Amino acid sequence: MRKLLTSAAILALAACGQQQTANESAPAGEKTVAGSGLTLGADGVPQFRPGAWEIIEAGEGGKEARRECVGAEATPQLREMVTRDYPKECKVDHESGSDRFYLKASCPQNGLTIDSELDLKGSDTQFEMNFGAFVTMPDGKRQGGGTTLSGRWVGECPAGVQPGQEIGGESKEG
Repeated sequence: MRKLLTSAAILALAACGQQQTANESAPAGEKTVAGSGLTLGADGVPQFRPGAWEIIEAGEGGKEARRECVGAEATPQLREMVTRDYPKECKVDHESGSDRFYLKASCPQNGLTIDSELDLKGSDTQFEMNFGAFVTMPDGKRQGGGTTLSGRWVGECPAGVQPGQEIGGESKEG
């Protein structure tokens, strides 16, 4: 489950695009979220500055720090999560008009309830994101967990490192 949460959280970071500077207006189809510096593409996907990012992930298994090269395109998985049409039986709460991008979906499926939540605050060069995925069983027991990612843009990707690739070694903190 931790690997799933980690992957989903990393996907949110990979929703990248070129951020406008404070003196430029967002291109047609993009909007800046008031008070946060977040920019959403025409499809509603949050965008970040492409390049090298330092990411700290904290969850049930401890902390992990790494550097990763992030590209200009959102991953298909994140784009699907953010832009999908949820079935009518799902309860969806979505906010992108304040200082954050927030999405919570609660969907009944085969007697279970599947909940996912993404809460993102930041700008094109830093972010704080909480992601959780849970399954509620018919007896009311809840399984799953969450992870928190903090990231900051640290510059351009090194020569030869492609988007999606880790930069250098990874360090783990307990």
